[in-house]
Amino acid sequence: MKQNLTTALIFVTCLDVQAMTQHEFIESLKETHPFFTQLDLSIQIKQIDQQATTANQDWFVGVNTNFKSEDASDISSITAYNDLNTTSVDFSATKKIISSRC
Repeated sequence: MKQNLTTALIFVTCLDVQAMTQHEFIESLKETHPFFTQLDLSIQIKQIDQQATTANQDWFVGVNTNFKSEDASDISSITAYNDLNTTSVDFSATKKIISSRC
């Protein structure tokens, strides 16, 4: 009698259980499994690290040089030169300034 009652109780308990869909299982796994938690945290750390490194950049110094050689014989017959050389050098310095207000 005791076995029948135990078997019946287990059977009734099992009837009340609802099956989990594949999507629900995957979502539950993503929320609780340490691998996915670590993956989410590492993505957040990379984003914060990237923002911190790009926000506080130091000075950027740039140099741009150009040289152009042209044949000037077609310009005019009164010029005393045949070649026209142009050289230019551009310097630039930039710095991002961030606001630290919250």
